[in-house]
Amino acid sequence: MANTNSDLATAQAAGLMDRSAAPSPPLAGGTVLRIRGQVTCPATPTVADTLTLIPAELLPVGAVYLPEESWVFCESDPGTALTLDIGPVSNPDALADALALTVTAVGAGKVGFDNSATLPLGLSDPITITEQEAVLATVMVSTAVDATVIQFSLAFQFIG
Repeated sequence: MANTNSDLATAQAAGLMDRSAAPSPPLAGGTVLRIRGQVTCPATPTVADTLTLIPAELLPVGAVYLPEESWVFCESDPGTALTLDIGPVSNPDALADALALTVTAVGAGKVGFDNSATLPLGLSDPITITEQEAVLATVMVSTAVDATVIQFSLAFQFIG
């Protein structure tokens, strides 16, 4: 029977022999914080419209986004087709790429950022906040969308 180690297990094993090779806090520690809020998506938004989820001044420099722990929750079915990209201003689809929030996808309810059409960049390659900038949801597809309140939760890991 074969055993394959994760990156954490490999780093931990190396760290037992050489402390300089031990897992760093972004891989194996830190404090997870969440910013929660809500935004009202207007009826039939236009493609490229943005919803500001988090203003820049609320995000601590040095923290690492955790898209796998972040989600949106539509209080009601938003309609036929509503797809969002979510990310900071400098990389608008880094946290969720083509996140479908419609009746054919999920209808009303909770959708994780990692339920995107493609793997979020922040999941495959952790993104450290290097400057304070807003996190936006950008409308990518909008067809017969009803106004709905979208609850959101953005998780990030803070070291220090």
